Amino acid sequence: THSRQPEAQNRWCRRLVVWWGGREMFANLLNAVKRRDRFTLEELRRLNDVVARTTTVTTANRDALVETFREIAELMIWGDQNEPSFFDAFVEMRTLTHFSRFINQQARHRAAHRQGQPARGGSHLTLQLLQTLSIMVQNIQLETSLFYLFSNNHVNELIECDFDFDDEEVMAYYISLLKTISLKLNPATVQFFFDYGDGVQGGNKKCSEAPDAKLASFPLFTRAVGFVEHPESMVRAAARTVVLNVFGVHDKELRRYLLKPENWALYVPRVVDRIAAAVESLDGVALVDGSSPAEISHDGERSNLVAELGDLLYHVNDLMCVPDLLDSGDKSRSRYEDENGVASKTERELWSKFVEPTALGSLKQGGGATSSMTAALFALSRLMQACTRTTLANRLCEALTKKTSREGVSSRDAFVASLKSPRLDVASAAVFALYSIAKSCHVSDEAAEEGGLLPVQRKEAMGGDWGEDEKSEFADEWIAALIKFITETQAPLAAKQCATWILRRLATRESLGNERKSALDKMMVDAARVFVHGAMDGPWFDSASCLFTQEWASARRAVEQPSTQDDAVISILIAARAQDDQDTLNPPSPSDSSPGAGAALVAQLRELMFAALLRPEFFGAALPLDAPPLGDPSLIIDAMTDTVDSDTRYEPVAAGSTAELEVKEGEFVVESKDTDRSVACRVAFEPGRELHVRIEVISRVYGSCASASAVLVSEGGRVRAVAPIAGCVAEIDSKHAKWLHMRVRSPWSQLSALAKSSFGQISPVIGGGRMTASQRRKLQDGHWTLAFSDAESAERARGLVESARLRLRIATEMSLAPLLS
Repeated sequence: THSRQPEAQNRWCRRLVVWWGGREMFANLLNAVKRRDRFTLEELRRLNDVVARTTTVTTANRDALVETFREIAELMIWGDQNEPSFFDAFVEMRTLTHFSRFINQQARHRAAHRQGQPARGGSHLTLQLLQTLSIMVQNIQLETSLFYLFSNNHVNELIECDFDFDDEEVMAYYISLLKTISLKLNPATVQFFFDYGDGVQGGNKKCSEAPDAKLASFPLFTRAVGFVEHPESMVRAAARTVVLNVFGVHDKELRRYLLKPENWALYVPRVVDRIAAAVESLDGVALVDGSSPAEISHDGERSNLVAELGDLLYHVNDLMCVPDLLDSGDKSRSRYEDENGVASKTERELWSKFVEPTALGSLKQGGGATSSMTAALFALSRLMQACTRTTLANRLCEALTKKTSREGVSSRDAFVASLKSPRLDVASAAVFALYSIAKSCHVSDEAAEEGGLLPVQRKEAMGGDWGEDEKSEFADEWIAALIKFITETQAPLAAKQCATWILRRLATRESLGNERKSALDKMMVDAARVFVHGAMDGPWFDSASCLFTQEWASARRAVEQPSTQDDAVISILIAARAQDDQDTLNPPSPSDSSPGAGAALVAQLRELMFAALLRPEFFGAALPLDAPPLGDPSLIIDAMTDTVDSDTRYEPVAAGSTAELEVKEGEFVVESKDTDRSVACRVAFEPGRELHVRIEVISRVYGSCASASAVLVSEGGRVRAVAPIAGCVAEIDSKHAKWLHMRVRSPWSQLSALAKSSFGQISPVIGGGRMTASQRRKLQDGHWTLAFSDAESAERARGLVESARLRLRIATEMSLAPLLS
């Protein structure tokens, strides 16, 4: 009986599952029929009757109304794609009138609430109406359906309605609706959005009968303009998109309306004023001026301000890309620009209200300067980076690089002086500005040649010859200033990389001259000496050769394609200002700890890589793909396998890449019982759990890179712990001669990960040079205490470690020796 009971239970369970599954399937079929029957004209009329019978929104009927409007939108979108008669019924029943009625009702309730009267439930309905209209406008494809939606001034009334914009949801749905409507603007639909008063739209009359555009308003434009200074960035971005879409419509009447002085003043001049204010605010939040950047607590404000400045500059550039509307019957070009030249008028506005007074004026640091030179140069570099309009790009290039005969300090004189400035932040900002000009593909060859920035290869292709005219003297002036910036200052590495990019375009090996070649060679020699000596004096010397080989490709890429992102550039300028304020030419000397020594080695490595890529023989040619060769691998293998005395022997382990130089915990090695190579000991990594292991040294060589690790091997040949020999310090305990204390450094792969990160890309002191807590923790030293059977065994183990460290030092010196020659 007990054996049959589970079978019976299982049988009844299977029947129940089959019955319930059939029940669900039948229900799904009924729902499918119901859904299919719902998409009918009768259902649309029923829903319209529900809305028509409802005169007032209350908390009792609000949810039903919300669902009704949602279903109407669903039916209309389905009908637009499947049954055109749905829209005929929609027009016949004047359903859109009910949308306007409830929208206006909610506005009146809100006004009454502000006067102290009790408010009625309706915010949810407002959200649903906005969402419904937005979905309908976005998804309806038939042009005739759009014409009805936009006709009879219903949409204009909704746009001008006084919603509760303090409600974030209402604000989001409203601005989304405006953006959706603006995407549907074209010469055929734009007439529906002109409001001539008394509910009259341009689309309700023939063009010949329409009132003059001077008497009209365009609510979509005026309401969007009101949100371009909203505190929420998403709202500002959406409002700018709406305005840009309005400006982009190819309609003569709309252009005439937008270019009227009173309407033009509503937007473009205000945007330009915000750009100027943003540049002036860069100093106000201690970004490049004021208190010590190391104590800045405005990181979030700084990022928001820089992002806003970038958005505004790109937005103005988009306005300058709006094509002009030309009337073929009018031969006056000036009239074209005055009436339909959005791009030309925007450029004039930008130049007269921002470039001339704020950027160039502050660069000259005259009596009318409104910001620091650093902020002005940063703004000019961002403007050149955003600009795609050839006339403005050429004008900026000429203002900053072309000599003039006018009296007084010209913009070019001030720009050259800033590039030679002893202030690192000013000189670095000037380098970024010059880089943005030289890199811009919208600056013509003629303008670049006039300013001495035409690349050598392009000049040769044009039939020019180096040193033949005054323009070549201009180029030579830039070359001299850039080489001085690179070789004689301690500017952030990213700024030097931009300067190198310009220098490689303007100079050849022959045009450098012996004096400049010697300066570049000396910089290479000095950087190599600092790197090699710093490596050999620290606990990471075994990593030097590996890092040099590994980081060459990224260093080469950084010189060929420097990073000039907004946040990175601002951080670089802060770092440069900090180095000036600290009045130091070098970062603080690293501590004896492994994290400090590793950070210093990475910074020295980057300086060496940069100097190696600046060798004169690389000018006028492609940078080499492979790093310069290091020491002879055969000599390094000999150094690692040689014996110091009869008690120490090494076995080199073949490795296929630098990653395999490390011995990893958990790895299995051939167990050795040879007392000359290993010593038995005990160690406890956890309280009460003592392990019996043998300590020995494993050496590995790959190319010119060598490593040696002291490992603790348990029974069976499993590696329980690893200590890189380069960072090992072995000492006998002063009170217990059988105990050996060892300082244990992290594996070199942790330092490799630090080198691959953004650490040190900006400055070895602050900004990108400040290690995170996680990075520092991964480089922290550990500690072993090994217990041996007698004092002689402990001393033999210490000698094993010390002799291995000596062999590794000799091999590493052989590997790095070519860098010093």
